[in-house]
Amino acid sequence: MVPNLTRIQSTRFLKLSLPLILEVTFVIIVSNLVVWMLSNYSDRVAAGVAIAGQVNNTIFLFFAIVSMGTGILMAQSAGNKNKTKMQSIFSNALFFALLFSLVGTVLFFLFYRDIFSFYQLDADVQAYAEEYGLWLAPFFVLNAIFLVFNQTLYANGKTLQAFYALFLCDITILLGSAIFIFGVPWLGIPSLGVFGAAFGIILGRFVYFFSLALFIHKELKLRFVFPKKNPFKQTITGLIFKVGAPATLENLSYSLFMILITRLIASYGTEAIIAKAYFDSLAMFTFFIASAFANSGAIRVGQLLGEENYIEAQSTIRYSVKIAFLSTMIPSALLAFGMSVIATWYTSNPQVIEYLIYIAMADVLLELGRVFNLVVNRAIKASGDVRYPLLSIIFIQWIIVLPLALFFGDFLGLGVIGIWIALALDEAIRGLNLWLRWRGLRWQRKAKKLFHSMANHHEE
Repeated sequence: MVPNLTRIQSTRFLKLSLPLILEVTFVIIVSNLVVWMLSNYSDRVAAGVAIAGQVNNTIFLFFAIVSMGTGILMAQSAGNKNKTKMQSIFSNALFFALLFSLVGTVLFFLFYRDIFSFYQLDADVQAYAEEYGLWLAPFFVLNAIFLVFNQTLYANGKTLQAFYALFLCDITILLGSAIFIFGVPWLGIPSLGVFGAAFGIILGRFVYFFSLALFIHKELKLRFVFPKKNPFKQTITGLIFKVGAPATLENLSYSLFMILITRLIASYGTEAIIAKAYFDSLAMFTFFIASAFANSGAIRVGQLLGEENYIEAQSTIRYSVKIAFLSTMIPSALLAFGMSVIATWYTSNPQVIEYLIYIAMADVLLELGRVFNLVVNRAIKASGDVRYPLLSIIFIQWIIVLPLALFFGDFLGLGVIGIWIALALDEAIRGLNLWLRWRGLRWQRKAKKLFHSMANHHEE
């Protein structure tokens, strides 16, 4: 029987979690305020920016191959206090983050019209999406590198420092967006609309990049050293991609699935896609605390496995699931109850408001399964058991849930509500499947294998 966490252990976990909760809180508040600003500027601009954001986030998943592998390996190295290994991981990760970002930028500029045409948007909405995406693409390199910075701080338990950096970033984005979307006539700053939203994001990302770099240097004494040996042939590189690739491919599969779902929703009309853009922003309030606990649980699991403390790792995740469940269901119910009022803050379009009300009710069921997917999924990946979640999401979403979405949405004529019912089933099935995997303890063998691979690495 798995014991409960002691008071000292639970306090340590909550102390690790609090900065992550604050971090996600600020991200949600700022992103919602930016969406609200865009909605007041134009519903159609808001929809275009949301689509471009979805495309950009999918591209960032390729960068996350490096950062997720870095986080998993770095946490175990931090657990056994191996500073030399940490420096090797850090330098190799930055090299490949830079390489991946350059490739991603070139590919975006080559194929952006084809990408946005896939959504079959109205001409003006697609133009807004393309404009926003083109302004951000040259700065993909910042995203790729600060993803590595962020995971490095997390893995070493420096969540408070990561929060400070994000706080400065979010304040910059908020002020920049407010100033440049609407303009400040008395300062001679015109209303810049889509470019204003992009410029606010770019300013914030520069602030985030330099803040994280400062904390990495000051707190961890890590620096970029160009690998002395061929980075493509190093063992540590192989380990980064071995654990990072499946974990990221899982997220990529999810993103591609959601792009297809968004395309399906777009077929129901512009009002449907506007409603999805607004609800995606609002829904973050329902699971942001659970997401923070999932991150802190994964960090703590990685550290504990580096110490070979498997019992406390199990206790930590059980504790995390309990508090994540409570912190998700309460705001989800409140959002459903208050959506008839909240929707009017974003739009006066009655069709969009009606969509938002029904989506919020269906989303309560979705959040039940999402808790397990957030907490248990990240814990399993932190152990090095990265292939199982990938196979799980491919089979369940693409073979089971996608046909159900088409059946509910098109065949039964439920439209957007039918899509949300299918998504709720997706979260429930995957959540139960991953919980059974965690209870089965097969992840422990994966963790031990990864630990010994790390211990046998003597490069650099």
